[in-house]
Parts: sequence; structure tokens; C-alpha cells
Amino acid sequence: MSTLENSSVRWAIAFVFLGVELLLFVVVADLFWVDRLIAVVVSMVLFATIPATLKAVSETGTAPVESTQQRRTALVAGAVGRVAAVMRIDRIAPLVSWIGAVFLVVLAGGTMTEHLSGTSIRTVASASVYLLLAAFATPPVRSRLQERLRVTFSRPVVVVVLTAGVLVNEEVVAPPM
Repeated sequence: MSTLENSSVRWAIAFVFLGVELLLFVVVADLFWVDRLIAVVVSMVLFATIPATLKAVSETGTAPVESTQQRRTALVAGAVGRVAAVMRIDRIAPLVSWIGAVFLVVLAGGTMTEHLSGTSIRTVASASVYLLLAAFATPPVRSRLQERLRVTFSRPVVVVVLTAGVLVNEEVVAPPM
């Protein structure tokens, strides 16, 4: 536990994790390019959270752990709070929204080019749904909708709309594979 107190050790562990993850998901695995992109994004998020998590473990690792649910809940809540403070979630939310919008536009382009030979109404509708979800993901469009509709969209509502929109589009509207 004392070795985890050193920040260079924590970052070295994080870099080793990132290297192994990218080697496995990008180089070794035979994945579709969208799956590789998702694996890289998830690996980068985990890479950013590993040092803060290891620091929290090193600070509380030697203390005796109580077996009550309340102690475990406090530990998890504290770790999540520290990770959120380190990552500055409130400041990067617009950046994440723009990244999500770009990802949805890439999905729309992939849908259109994958079924280009027989462009059907379902393919056009599916790409249109992705583009509408991408527009909703961007902060300027969402703030314009909030002004027009006089409704506020909280982050959980936005995440649910985007996730449900992609899932419904894949299951109902998107062309079959």
C-alpha cells in the first residue's frame, strides 16, 4: 500500500493498463472500427480514473474495513466524488456532448455507406435519427430548444434520450444486418 502513495507508481500502473487495453482491443482483436473506437474511448476513461482510484485505495487500504453497508457506501461515494473532482465533470460535460455528437454523426455516415447499394427508406430514416440525436447532443441546439420550449433538459434526461434513441433506432428503424 505504501508504494501506491507515490504518484509516479500510480501513473505507471495506469499507462501499463492503457497499453495492454489498446494492444488487446486495437491490435490483437479483430473488431469492427466502431467497436475499436468504443473500446478506445472506454479505455481512455478508465485510464483517467485509475490514478485517483489507486490513491483512494492507498489512503484507506490499511485501515480495518467495517463490514457494514454504510461504511462501504461511504467509501464508494467518496471515491466517486474524488474521481469526479479530479476529472472536473462539470467542466468537461460540453466536451463530452460534442464527442457524443461526433460519434453519432460517424454512426450515421457508417449506416449510409454500409447500405449504399440499396438505399432504402429505412436506411435514410436510420441515418436521419442518428443525425437528429447528434444535433440534440450538442449544447447550442439543446439550449435553443430549451429557450423555445421553455423546458430544461438535465444531464440524466439527455443521456437517457440519447441512449434510448440509439437503442430504438437500432432495434426498430435501422436496416437489418
